[in-house]
This record gives sequence, structure tokens and C-alpha cells, in this order.
Amino acid sequence: MSGQVPDPGQVHTIPELIAALQVLRAGRSYEQLNAATRQSPRDEGTLPKSTVSDLLREGRPSVETLEVFLRACQVPRGQWQAWQQARERALSSTDTDVPGLVRVAAARPRHLGVHAAIEVPGATGELPAYVERDTDTAPGGVRQVIGAAAESGQGALVVLVCDSSSGKTRYAVEAIRALVPTWWLLHPDPDDLGRLRGIAADPPGRLVVWLDELQRYLGGPEGLRAGTVRALLEAGAVLVATLWSERHRAYTAVPHDGSPDSHTAERELLRLAKVIIIGEDFSPAERRRAEQAARAGDARRSGRSPAVPLTHLPPAATSSVSACSARWRSSSRDPAARRSGPRRTPAHARSVLVIGDRPNGSPSVRTVTDDQVWPDNQAITSSCPLGPRPVMDSRVGMSRTTMRR
Repeated sequence: MSGQVPDPGQVHTIPELIAALQVLRAGRSYEQLNAATRQSPRDEGTLPKSTVSDLLREGRPSVETLEVFLRACQVPRGQWQAWQQARERALSSTDTDVPGLVRVAAARPRHLGVHAAIEVPGATGELPAYVERDTDTAPGGVRQVIGAAAESGQGALVVLVCDSSSGKTRYAVEAIRALVPTWWLLHPDPDDLGRLRGIAADPPGRLVVWLDELQRYLGGPEGLRAGTVRALLEAGAVLVATLWSERHRAYTAVPHDGSPDSHTAERELLRLAKVIIIGEDFSPAERRRAEQAARAGDARRSGRSPAVPLTHLPPAATSSVSACSARWRSSSRDPAARRSGPRRTPAHARSVLVIGDRPNGSPSVRTVTDDQVWPDNQAITSSCPLGPRPVMDSRVGMSRTTMRR
């Protein structure tokens, strides 16, 4: 890194951070740096000589100290985030012999369990535009919890609970990419939890442990235990998990009729968690954001597969949906009718509502297999006489094509 404007994107280690900050300093004395901070009309902190000395010698500034230093060096505020990300990378760059770690920002959502998007002419990118949920930024929501855990260094186990194929994995991916993009990410193998227990004994700093479909990691003598989670939390790790609603109910229910308690270990683990329930229905604000995303031009949210909320369906379609909704919701919660592992078997059949399939605009109910409809949870693209149509899931009150996260 030469010249007077170092690129924070090239900073990955503490020595590189120190070198870049020295370049930013540009020969300013301690007194000049401190004087520059006092020129601010607001009280935004100062830079005593000891603070600058520690900063440039050890390269481990706090978020606040780095911001004050950047201001003193006249770095435009719009560049501060890139420097904070450089700081995060440097502080989490300690040598580790843990194989398979990737930076959160470099992890591919599809490899983390996000379903594939439908293929539509004109669409670009691996995934459609993300539509923010209300609970993204709500008090006690996923971003507040993860952000507080990362900032405090106390760690957290965050469990997002909703029905299967509801978009909760995409929801979690977007949260960690927004909040901790420079942290390490570990995606453990549920069939090799002995390795995770070993890592928990001496984990790297600034670590996200990704536990999509938490039920795959629980149960049996080798299942994930609360002790492993505690060790990771004590090291400041953030564990992010998703869990089906019926599994959460089963794990947390305490038997009262004298029947055996088969979920003691799971319940102990979940007591350590901040559980966030993701609503299966979409708020008016969320629908508006989805419609805005469609208008912005993502062909997977508009185009040949119409992105139509229930309120915009023809009357015949709306009445059919209302008639079917209660029965579908009830059947969708039947554990016997739901998949029992991380993937449905191709032969498993289900009913789906194909919106606007008939000439009068009303929907039809079709029995299809998962490999026809649900590998991507999006739409039937071949068998409808009027061309591709959106599909309504039994658990969601609107077109999955519109609202898929």
C-alpha cells in the first residue's frame, strides 16, 4: 500500500492496518491530530497522545477511537464504513488452523441453504432482490440481537423460528452479511459434531457458527449439546440457527402426563437462545416493499410470473383462496405430512394453489411432487395452459413468487 490514499479494502491483518493508518496520518504530530478533533462543532471525542500511540503501535482501536482518528485525518465520512470493515478483518485475522472458514461476506447464500431462485429471462444475479422484513429492524429483532452480541463481545445463540420453506434462511443470511461481513463463518457438518466440539475448546475470534435447520444438529448421543454452545458463547461467537415451528414446539413442550421426556437436551440448549418468531403472513408494509422490488425490475419478482398479492387478485381467485386457506394451514402443520429431514423426498406429493390458472382468473388446486414445484419454492413453470403462474403455499397468504425472501 503506497501513496497517500491507502485502500482499506486491501487491509486484512493488524500490521497492514497499522501501516495504512500511518499513511493516513501523513506526518501529522500528536498535537495536530488532537487539535483537529477539537475543530468539530460537536463533542465527538479527542485523541490524546497515549491513544494515538497505542493505535499506531498495537493496531487494535475501538470503533469510536478509529472514527475520531479518521476525522482527525480528514477522511470523508462516506469512507468510514470501509475502514471499520478493515478494522474488523484485521482484528479477526489471527492465525487459525481451523479449515473451512470463510468470511461472512464471501460465503455463498446457496451454500448456506438458501433455495435457488426461479430462472426467468432477463434476471441477473444468483438471488432475487431481498425484501426487508419488519422484524429485520424491529426492537428485539434479528439485526438488533446480532448487532448487540457482536458489539458487546458476549456472543449469542439466535434461533429464527418459522415454518419450512418460509424464507428464514435468506433472512438470516442477509442479517449477518449486513452486520458482521468481515467475521469468520463456520458451517459445521451435522454428521461430524465432534469437530465442532473441538473448535469450541479454542475457537477463533469473531466467529459466526451457521446452524441452518437446527434440527439436523440435535438428538442422539452425538447431537449438539448446551455445553458446546456455552463454550462458543463465552468466546464471543455468534451462533445463528433456523428451526421449523413444529420442531420448536416439540422441543420446548414439557410432558405432564408421565410420558418420557425425550427432549431434555434440546430444551436445555434452547434456553440459551434468543428465539425470534418469524411471522408466516406478511404485513402491509412488507407487501409494499415487495411490490417496489418488483417495479424496480427484478424479473423474478415480476414479468411472466405475475407478482400479485392477494389484494390484487381477481374476485374469483380471492374467494377461492379464502375457502382453501384454513384447510391448507391446518394440513401444513401436520408433522406427518411434512418432511422429516433436511430435504423432501422427490416422491412426496402436496397440493398447491396455482394463481390465475383458469381463464376467469380463478386459481386451481394441483397435486404435484416436490421436484416439480418445491426445490426453489417459487412457481410451476411448465404445466399451466396460460403459461407460468405464481404458486401459493399452504402456509402463506400470498403468492410465493411475490414474497420469496
